[in-house]
Amino acid sequence: MLVFACSSMALAQTPGQTGKYAEIVLTLSQYSKARSLALLNGSESFYFPELDIFNPDGELVYGRNHSIENARILRNLPSILKNPHTADQSYKLSAFVKALPATQQNRVAMLVSARQPLLFSVLLGQCAGCEAQEIALDSVKQQLLDQGISILIIHVVLSGQ
Repeated sequence: MLVFACSSMALAQTPGQTGKYAEIVLTLSQYSKARSLALLNGSESFYFPELDIFNPDGELVYGRNHSIENARILRNLPSILKNPHTADQSYKLSAFVKALPATQQNRVAMLVSARQPLLFSVLLGQCAGCEAQEIALDSVKQQLLDQGISILIIHVVLSGQ
């Protein structure tokens, strides 16, 4: 039996970059627990990929789970931050951070407390439906960091992957 442990990766900061960056890996059960505790409406269902964008005050300004639409939003950032539409405010990022394994909490809390816009991308391992969002994020990642947008990417894996 293979047991999967959490891990994290960092992107080297470039000159002029003001956004912060982290990638973490969680098992499906770890992600499910953290997500259910972060949702105030009690919903336990979730879909992949997920893209949530929070303003500097920690308010959700965009939250969707449609890869093609999310890719379009990523390519047009930071426009959604300038003209945010109403988003469901039942998601508490601080509760999500508290529910993470201890090895990940400080790293993620650093991003959340930075008082910068935060892009929160959740991808499922070996998910063909996540591809458009993943490609778009890879293509704009450095540009967003240079614009002061922090990025947290969570890779969700099935245990043993």
